[in-house]
Amino acid sequence: MGKRLDVVSMRLPHRDAPAELLGWTCPHGVISIAVTIDPEDRSEPWRIELKNGLSAVVEKADPEAGHEARLALEETAARVLDRFPAEYRHGEGRAQLGFVEVSREDDGQEEWFQAQLPLSRTEVVHNSRPYLYPLLRLLDEGAPRGVLVASSEEARLLHWELGSIEQLEEFELESFALDWRERRSPRPADPSSAQGVTSSGRDQHRQRLDANRQHFLREGGEASATRARARGWEETLVLARPELAEELREGAGPGLALRVADGHDLISAPAGAIQERIRELRDGLNRERELELIEEISERALSGGRGALGPADVAAALWEGRAQHLVLDADRDYSAVEVQPPPGVEWDLEISLPERLIEQALATSAQVTPAEGIAAERLADAEGLGALLRY
Repeated sequence: MGKRLDVVSMRLPHRDAPAELLGWTCPHGVISIAVTIDPEDRSEPWRIELKNGLSAVVEKADPEAGHEARLALEETAARVLDRFPAEYRHGEGRAQLGFVEVSREDDGQEEWFQAQLPLSRTEVVHNSRPYLYPLLRLLDEGAPRGVLVASSEEARLLHWELGSIEQLEEFELESFALDWRERRSPRPADPSSAQGVTSSGRDQHRQRLDANRQHFLREGGEASATRARARGWEETLVLARPELAEELREGAGPGLALRVADGHDLISAPAGAIQERIRELRDGLNRERELELIEEISERALSGGRGALGPADVAAALWEGRAQHLVLDADRDYSAVEVQPPPGVEWDLEISLPERLIEQALATSAQVTPAEGIAAERLADAEGLGALLRY
């Protein structure tokens, strides 16, 4: 059996991780690594990309930093590669992110995260401090969500986060012992003389069962809202027929964001199949969520309300502490975008504009959402930047 990476230092990323990394101070900087490992791809392209990325980092070392700094960079890059030997087993996470302080000795700060959710590409960056973009994208794409799978008589509540799923509760419509028997009125000798026909026992039973089902579904919505508050879900995905989703929404009330993700009946599907279905839907659901956020920002900004569009307005709002939620194009090249630092602020020019904005967002407790695809295209006229404002 081949070696498996010692995963003692590996952990799931959490919401506070970016802010914690932001506080690092490292004399020779930090190498930040983001790779996706596909265990089914025997050619291991990620390994080649990782080696090439580390080599490029060493080659680009600042000659003015001195011989000692160059040696520290070379030795740190070698230690990173040592974590991924040729017979390396991928462990529990397809996505693996590392933040390693550049140092001669193996005693610098080091943090490694893993998740089942794959990253979009391999990245290796050497900066004066951790490069947080891939981690923020992972946390945004894999934000905790509830999953409510329902039929008219059963419901299951699951927790999805970073590509993994866990079943929390299962509900079933209780039998109310509706012991009905259809009652027949005596047949009149002259049918034309009958004065009217009452509802049959069968109809009454159906009405009572429908009422019980309605109550059951609303209780399921209410239970989802309770769990959402406890687990910090931004939204709950509903896998149920549309007419059932309305009853669930009625029970959840206005405090829970319910998003109908799939209208098929998946109540009997195993958790793994539900996880796979969410994986298939995830990109579309995230783009939908990002579009809604960008449309809200645009409407507020154009009406003179609490919204900002474009580099200058967004940067000003961030440094004034007015930004509540930063949105930026995840794949845009911002090298040609010029923004003057606010009065009294000095920018580290080695740090890209997105990283500066992200760091300021984290420092002021603002959320960060990297938008992709069609959602990012909606920010094109604003040079890829928008923000919801607190005031």
